[in-house]
Amino acid sequence: MNKVEKYSGNHILKCSFDLQIVEVKNGFYVFKLTKETRHIRSFDEGQDRSKMPEMTSNTGQGITNKENIDAFLNGECDDLFTSLEFLLVNDKWLELMRTEGWYAEGKYDYESKKPFDDFVNGGKTVLVHPLWDCHMVEDADGDLLPVGIYFEDISGRMNNANYDLEKAIKILKKRKDIACLTGIVDIESYNASKFKNKRISFIWQPTAKDYKKMWRHCLKIGEHPSILKHQAIFELDLLGLRKGKAALHDEFYKSR
Repeated sequence: MNKVEKYSGNHILKCSFDLQIVEVKNGFYVFKLTKETRHIRSFDEGQDRSKMPEMTSNTGQGITNKENIDAFLNGECDDLFTSLEFLLVNDKWLELMRTEGWYAEGKYDYESKKPFDDFVNGGKTVLVHPLWDCHMVEDADGDLLPVGIYFEDISGRMNNANYDLEKAIKILKKRKDIACLTGIVDIESYNASKFKNKRISFIWQPTAKDYKKMWRHCLKIGEHPSILKHQAIFELDLLGLRKGKAALHDEFYKSR
């Protein structure tokens, strides 16, 4: 029969931390938190005092607020909450969102992975709050930042049932806030109908003023304003398609 070995004792954990914070704006902070934990093992018998206590150390950075910082310093939580949906970005990120829209390629290259270091060193200094469910962005003051809006057959209704597409192209080509404008192409058979079989697509690159104007109108016309952007743009005629007689109808959802 094998010999049974039995030990009794305790584990003592000695924890320490080093916290650095810098306020970005309006009570939001970037932080760098280093936590060290020493594992001190003490046995009643067979104790080997020659062994140094084991130590683990980890450092993290993030964005938080004063409430979470106070809770951490008062011992009310073991770690800083980093679940705030804020990002630290630079001006290139802002312009990419304005010109290419929510799904802009490469935008992640301009989002900070180390917010404390980037803010202190001046690499990325703009705090933004992405509104993931409605594809919009706020700044630290809660004001909306312009995000490019994609127009095509489905969401923007840019088809030959709703527009004289040749007139629309002539109007849009003259505008400085339009990018990625295509020619007239066939609508896929599963989305086409007798009167709707051609389409165009493009990105609207709004100024901050036009974007806010659009949003104010969205709030007026529906219960779920974030899905009414294209309708608001049409009703305000921000692209000049109604004035230029390219629109075939006076109502956004009216078509042949």
